[in-house]
Amino acid sequence: MIFSAIKRLKTIFEPNPPEATNYHLHLSGARLASKVQLRQLSVLKHRTTAVVAIRMLLYLIFTLTCWSYVGGWVMALWLAFNVMHTLASMKSADDFFNEPSMDKRFHYWKNRTLQMILVSGLSIGFAGFYFMVPDNVIVEMILLAMIVGVTFGSVPLYAIWLPALWIFVPATLLPTILKLVLIYQPSLFIALFWTLILFLIIFYFGVRLNKIYLQGIYRSFEREFLMEQLIFQRQKADYIREASEMAISARTRFFAAANHDLRQPLQAMGIFISILQGQADQQAKPLIDNLSKACNTVATLVDQILIISKLDSKTMKIRPTEVSIRSMFSELANEFTPMAEQKGVDF
Repeated sequence: MIFSAIKRLKTIFEPNPPEATNYHLHLSGARLASKVQLRQLSVLKHRTTAVVAIRMLLYLIFTLTCWSYVGGWVMALWLAFNVMHTLASMKSADDFFNEPSMDKRFHYWKNRTLQMILVSGLSIGFAGFYFMVPDNVIVEMILLAMIVGVTFGSVPLYAIWLPALWIFVPATLLPTILKLVLIYQPSLFIALFWTLILFLIIFYFGVRLNKIYLQGIYRSFEREFLMEQLIFQRQKADYIREASEMAISARTRFFAAANHDLRQPLQAMGIFISILQGQADQQAKPLIDNLSKACNTVATLVDQILIISKLDSKTMKIRPTEVSIRSMFSELANEFTPMAEQKGVDF
């Protein structure tokens, strides 16, 4: 029962990605989790420079304000260390985005980032523990304002990636809370109670922000996936269109060549029919005339095939003209009447 409750509590602070997102992105759970962590780390690194710069400004303000109370070689070393750590964090962010093989070195950068976050949190925690001067309200108020401001101000940054939040917040607040307990010696139960309340508040809002960030990352993945699909479908449509145009062009060339090859025997037939018309008697002349019309009809069909192929290739402009229905049906009657008579059908 206890282990079940602990497992349930763990799932609250480690939200799983929606199953629908896995389906839409066509990625396995492990691959999607890897991409999400890489994107989280990238966003965190991208925003780190501005956050550490503002944090360094607060350190300088605290040092200048409280130097007369707690100044010395320890504070000077602490300030110098934070200056170097700030510059190292900025350099680390630049190196991260210049990394040529991020997928292979992701674990290295993840561990390095967590180490730098832990060092940053311990540096603030050290200030809260060492520079807390008993019975000096000014130093206590300024120091607490700096620590609380840095901690809560860093929640939106480290909530992008929850392991960073789990490391930074305890390292920042626990040494300060311990020092306050040692100075004022309140009841241990009260100190633990308010410490727990403070951590729950921070972690609650951190987890809520993390869910919002995760939804944004999943939506960006979906947009990227849909954009890739759109580009792929567009390329596919362009390929099909080009292939269709090539097929139409090839068919047009084929029909043009076939038209040229068919015209030669038709022209020869026309010449032979003309010779027969000059030598035929009156009884055979109607038959030769029908043969001549049939030959002309075949030549017209060949021309129409070429015209249709040109229409498919969109190289011909359509010009509607008037046609004599009587003349067209008269030609059809001359062509198909003999076939109808052979089958005993009235045309």
